[in-house]
Parts: sequence; C-alpha cells; structure tokens
Amino acid sequence: MFDMNVLYERVVLKLLQQAARATDLTISGQDSRLFWQRQKIRPDIVVRRGDRVELILDTKWKLPKDNRPADADLKQMYVYNLQFGAKRSTLLYPYVKKV
Repeated sequence: MFDMNVLYERVVLKLLQQAARATDLTISGQDSRLFWQRQKIRPDIVVRRGDRVELILDTKWKLPKDNRPADADLKQMYVYNLQFGAKRSTLLYPYVKKV
C-alpha cells in the first residue's frame, strides 16, 4: 500500500513543474523553514518568481466537510503566508464529480 497524500502531492508537484518550464516560475516541494522552538514548517508546494514567493499550495487528499476547509488547515495556510512572505495560498483538494 502507499500513502495517497504523498502520491497526490507528488503528482501535482510534477505537473506544475512541467507546466512552469516555459515560464519564469520555479516550483519546489517540501521547502522547510524554522518556525518556533526548533519546529519546522514545510508547505507541500512553493511557487517562486525569482526570490519572491508568489504562492503556497497545500495538497489535501480529503474532501472538505460541507465544502468548507477545516479551521486547522486555514490556520496552517496563514502561518505559511507569514513565514514565507507569500500573499496568496491555496488548499488543493481532489476533484470529485457529483452524480
């Protein structure tokens, strides 16, 4: 068996890296920063233009309850924005077609 969270994150990362080849964007995964009392934070995907962080992406292999992100996930994204100096961040969920 394998961890679907990791698989989903890696697929999204590779697709974004391929799409960014012809641009001035750099897409990296699992960038680590020291946060608090030797704790590290590590967003799934960081999109940069030069030295500037344009976007933080966090992949979630789950569906948000009632189509609303969890409070903890929103707080996590807020911290990523502050620590990485990003103005935007996105929680990326898998698409599920409703029948």
